[in-house]
Amino acid sequence: GAVRNEAGTLTLQGSSKQYAKLYNNIATEFGGAVFNRGGSLTIRYAEFGSESTEKDMYGNDAYMGGAIYTIGTNATIKNTYFTENVADAKGGAVYTGAKTTVSASTFKGNESMYGGAMYVAATPDKKITVNVTSDNFYNNKATDSDGELYDGGAIYVESGNVTINKSNFGSANANASDGNIAQRGGAVYNASSTDYLNNTYNVT
Repeated sequence: GAVRNEAGTLTLQGSSKQYAKLYNNIATEFGGAVFNRGGSLTIRYAEFGSESTEKDMYGNDAYMGGAIYTIGTNATIKNTYFTENVADAKGGAVYTGAKTTVSASTFKGNESMYGGAMYVAATPDKKITVNVTSDNFYNNKATDSDGELYDGGAIYVESGNVTINKSNFGSANANASDGNIAQRGGAVYNASSTDYLNNTYNVT
C-alpha cells in the first residue's frame, strides 16, 4: 500500500478545493492505500479511486480493506470519496476493527465478497462502535472475481455496535442502476448477535 501506521497518529487531509488523492495502490494483504494498526487515523477531504478512465486514477486493491484497513484505537473519515476500490475478501473500500466515525462521504462502485463498501469486525472482547452519518452508498457489490454474489452489498457487520443515520443506499430518484447488490443484504448484512448490534436506519 501507500501508507502504514503502527502506533502513532496518522492524518491524511486535503481541502474542499484540493482533495488528497490515493489512486491505484495495491497491497497483497491489508489496506490497499492505508494500513493502520494500533494508532489513531483521521482522513478528511480525500479521494480513494476515481471514475476517470485514466489508467493512473483507478481505485485501490487489497485482500482485505481495498482502500483502508484499520484496527487501531479509532478512525475518523469525513468528506471523502471511495470509488471502485476492490478487496478480494472483506471490505471493498474500508475494513474496520476500530471505533470509527464515517460522515459526509460517498462510496461508489466498490467491490468485495463481504461488504462491498465496508466491513465491520470486532473481537468478542472489543465491542467497537461505528457511526455512519450522512453518507452515500451507490453501486457497491458483494461479489468475487467470477461474479458470484455474497453478503452485504454496501456494509457487512460481523460484530460491533453500528448506527446508520441520514444515509442513502441507492439513488434518491429510484434509479435501480444505482443500487447496491448482494446475495443477502443489498444495503446492510448483519451477521452479529443482536446483543452487539444496534442499527438505527434513517435512510433518506
